[in-house]
Amino acid sequence: MLQALLAHARHSPLSVDPLALVQCLPEGTIPNLKPTLLALLRHAASHEAVAHACLATASRDCGEALAQRHAAQCAGTIVEPANYRES
Repeated sequence: MLQALLAHARHSPLSVDPLALVQCLPEGTIPNLKPTLLALLRHAASHEAVAHACLATASRDCGEALAQRHAAQCAGTIVEPANYRES
């Protein structure tokens, strides 16, 4: 049963916290534990790298949008949201 749960966690698209998993494991030997934990660690590291890249991209895009807004305001242009309706 434990092997099936580890295999499911290994192939799950969701990130599993490897430290929490290790702390919940029972005492004794578990077959194929090392390759499963290594796969989980690789998955967690790649998940973190993707999240970091997304955050960097969003931060850069936000900075560019703020710079464009600032330039437009300095030029005397009124900047309003696309879905803005005057009442």
